[in-house]
Amino acid sequence: NGTSSFYHGQLDEFRIWNYAKSGAEILLDMHRMVEPNSAGLICYYTFDSAGDTQVSDQSGNGNHATAHNIINSDWVTTTAPIGEDGQAVRSTSQTNAGNPGSQIQATMSNNPNDSRYLGIYCYGDGSEIINAETFPAGITQRPSILWGWCGVGSAEAELIFEYDNIPGIADDSALKLLRRQDANDAWEVYDTPAFVQHDVNANTFTILNTNELWEYTIADGGTNPLPVELVSFTAQTVEGGVELKWQTATEINNYGFQVERQKVKDKSVTLSEVEVWESIGFAEGHGNSNSPMNYEYIDNQILDPTLNLKYRLKQIDNDGSYEYFDQIAEVNGNITSVEDDVLLTEFALHQNYPNPFNPSTTIQYDVPVDLDNSQFSIDNSQLVTLKVYDILGNEVATLVDEIKSPGKYSVNFDASSFASGTYIYKIVAGSFTDTKKMLIIK
Repeated sequence: NGTSSFYHGQLDEFRIWNYAKSGAEILLDMHRMVEPNSAGLICYYTFDSAGDTQVSDQSGNGNHATAHNIINSDWVTTTAPIGEDGQAVRSTSQTNAGNPGSQIQATMSNNPNDSRYLGIYCYGDGSEIINAETFPAGITQRPSILWGWCGVGSAEAELIFEYDNIPGIADDSALKLLRRQDANDAWEVYDTPAFVQHDVNANTFTILNTNELWEYTIADGGTNPLPVELVSFTAQTVEGGVELKWQTATEINNYGFQVERQKVKDKSVTLSEVEVWESIGFAEGHGNSNSPMNYEYIDNQILDPTLNLKYRLKQIDNDGSYEYFDQIAEVNGNITSVEDDVLLTEFALHQNYPNPFNPSTTIQYDVPVDLDNSQFSIDNSQLVTLKVYDILGNEVATLVDEIKSPGKYSVNFDASSFASGTYIYKIVAGSFTDTKKMLIIK
């Protein structure tokens, strides 16, 4: 209509159609290049110019454009189709998209040029579990990663999908390659031997010489990915208590670990004389991780140092679901005591206990002695505030706001009137601040 306006930003592709597209059609074109001769396509700019100000219309309709207020150094190679990480193959026969270990690699089988090329993309990193889609029989979940491609002008390519950097893959043989044409379609297993190769040693799926437009992911019936893979769990006596250490190989949606203890008076006693498991503390998880993570927890709440003790871990997801690990760590008494009058020399905010909780929990913190008299008043007292915030950062409760002398303190937080969810508690004392997460489950 002859009007014009300014756009501030970067353009990867621009398409004009002669009709209003439906939601399904938009989903079909999203993240993909479109065929230049697509019905209803008036003009199609991919902004692949290496210089000058001319923008070529790829639709073949001759609606070429001129870019204003641009210099040659502003032009960059397109990463179409639009996606989290995408690349186009036009001047070279090979490219990849995504992070190493979870990327898609594409090699064109026929020579690329301005009329025969392809685009690939990688969407997501696989760190979440998707289990609410329509899957084929025997498939119940997939990691949150999508690979896709689109060929233009009879382009053919070999595609390789890497998954060795996707968290939680423990059983490669259980994995299936899934495909769908767009987000509206259900997934189907793609395992045609003539076209699909699965290399469990290289952690890859390969599709040979395809010219079909599909979107891909990996999935299985529940074996992979593992939410949290525990490698080791040990306990040993230290001065004043028991030191627990454990390591994970992978973590997905890991809110943290609840540490539980069982006291046994004598290993020869009957089961009826064995005490029940009790929760004694919490260690915050790392959320999503594909590398080893180390944890430790000190149990210093031991009233009888002669008891035999057993420990176990309750792993809790971000949504509150949980599982108990089979590994049990134990110590056989002989716990040495620690003097009660040892000076506290550092501030500390401890993880609330129990966690998750309903409706109340206890938060402990330490106020130290100021040995060099640089922080506190003359009597070593200090103003301490302890507040609770929701996940959006809104203050919802003040638990402490007063002068405290050196010592160990605990405060109860009653969440009867609060909704389920993750909350943050924060301590401020002079220049010292610390925060931790807690989870209310009702």
